[in-house]
Amino acid sequence: MLAGRCHFPAGLRQEHSPIRLEGEADREQAEQLKGHLAGQVPLGRTGRPEEAASAALFLASDQSGFVTGTELFVDGGLNQV
Repeated sequence: MLAGRCHFPAGLRQEHSPIRLEGEADREQAEQLKGHLAGQVPLGRTGRPEEAASAALFLASDQSGFVTGTELFVDGGLNQV
């Protein structure tokens, strides 16, 4: 049983996006969106999937044995603003 819950923001970087980009304009818009999302995060970048996985693994591990009833935000500080 997990000791808490992880919250992952929409700004989590995905190397293999389900969105198909066809033209140069689409790629440009995607880069603008990535920049906008990163600009909203206090750390100034989007999160990496392995960062979210590390948080989930911590909660599932024995290291979190004394952690109860908490929420772990893996969002680069976005919810603290």
